[in-house]
Amino acid sequence: MRGAKGISFAPRDNLNKLRIPQKFAFPPATEEQIEETERLLGFPLYPFLRELYTQIANGGFGPGYGLNGIIGGFENGGLGPMIERYREDKPSASERKTDPAQFLELCHWGCAVYSYLENKTGRIYHMTDDEKYECDAPSLEAWLELRIIGGV
Repeated sequence: MRGAKGISFAPRDNLNKLRIPQKFAFPPATEEQIEETERLLGFPLYPFLRELYTQIANGGFGPGYGLNGIIGGFENGGLGPMIERYREDKPSASERKTDPAQFLELCHWGCAVYSYLENKTGRIYHMTDDEKYECDAPSLEAWLELRIIGGV
């Protein structure tokens, strides 16, 4: 699969093959935290995101200021964990009528710039200045790989 900048993405490798620091500010999410988050959202998390939360950390790592955590995890700049951000965004999303269902704020880059995960497909988007969404990567896996390789 080809991503932005013509980089070829291999199928997702096992997370164990990545060089991951031994400690993050937040420990991996528990199964209870995952289940409660999914219950409150009303849908299961994208499988690879679920793996990241349970095997690496409950947010606070990765691109931008770090991935938003779920219940009990990283609160991106005090903005609240992913579940709170999803609930806050729902009214404005329905007004815009452009947000796909299960659209989750993944991380904050600063200056009101955010990356979003389309939970059903795994695609990553950002909102343009004219409030339209532009796809940045075909999957969460590809997006993270691009950020690691490209240093973006």
